[in-house]
Amino acid sequence: MRRFALLAALLVAACDTAPLPPLKDAGPADEVDADDLDGAADLDAAEDDAEEQTWDTCAGTGPRDVMPSDVKLTGDSVALVDNDVWVQVPPSEDPWACLVHEATDVCEPGEFGPYPEADGVWFDVETVACNWFTGRQTTLADVPAGALVIVRIWHFQITYGEGDFTLALAIGDQARPLWDVARPVPSTAGLIYERFHVPYAIPAGTPIWYHLSNHGANSWGLIEISTHPGDAP
Repeated sequence: MRRFALLAALLVAACDTAPLPPLKDAGPADEVDADDLDGAADLDAAEDDAEEQTWDTCAGTGPRDVMPSDVKLTGDSVALVDNDVWVQVPPSEDPWACLVHEATDVCEPGEFGPYPEADGVWFDVETVACNWFTGRQTTLADVPAGALVIVRIWHFQITYGEGDFTLALAIGDQARPLWDVARPVPSTAGLIYERFHVPYAIPAGTPIWYHLSNHGANSWGLIEISTHPGDAP
């Protein structure tokens, strides 16, 4: 029934408008030389810098190392998220708050949530009466440096509205940009599917953020965020 209601809304809208490596054990004090001490100092400084790093989440990720869609993977991917446990982020904690504008209408409970489909549980956001959602949870598995992250999101046709729609992921307490896509409106229905290499490790239990902003009535189904070793060493 929810799908029919959404499609009806779309038809009405269309009619209205055409870790850093560990320090090595030093051993006995008389075996420590100046080079070892300098290296340890450099690692300590790098750790401090990583803790203080801040990210401009709204600036996006820039170019990504995307795996071509015709490359076949062997073995199974491992889920990074559980679509049953996304928690909405309040505006005061939203890493994408810098993109808020006068037409922003944050989705309310009842307009998003898990929904069972034939291939598993999707996380659906219905942007019929709203246009903004950001959620958060923690990752379920380790992502080694160089491994793949796989994203699959389904959306219906967008027939009206000004500006692009934006989907984005960020990682860590500082919401480091991980993935984003922006498409123009109008846009046909379809599957957004991308596999990309992550150049840094992501430990299990790291916060992960999911954001969408949309112009026009639509439904967004987050199917998968997973990891696969790919050709990582």
